[in-house]
Amino acid sequence: VVWKKTIDLNLTIDERICDGYYMIKSLQLFDSYIDNPALLELSPNEAIAEEELRRKQREEQLATSPPTPVDEDEAIPRNERLHPVQNYWDDMMDHPSNPT
Repeated sequence: VVWKKTIDLNLTIDERICDGYYMIKSLQLFDSYIDNPALLELSPNEAIAEEELRRKQREEQLATSPPTPVDEDEAIPRNERLHPVQNYWDDMMDHPSNPT
């Protein structure tokens, strides 16, 4: 038996106060902080720099990904297939304090 300090944590979440996508992104962020509390020790500048790096890597990956065929004769690059709203959802949580 190993004794460890613990905290009982009870949460009540009401998804009516926000969009479902925002809710799941918030819960994923919360879960990442629970799994790795050291993330809370990052300064805002460090956190923004890390997120900028991830964002640039995602953009490079999207730019270099091969087009997905719609049918056998036609291929449309991914960035042309996305609806303009998709960019909003992709970038929504990148910098909540710095709206674009």
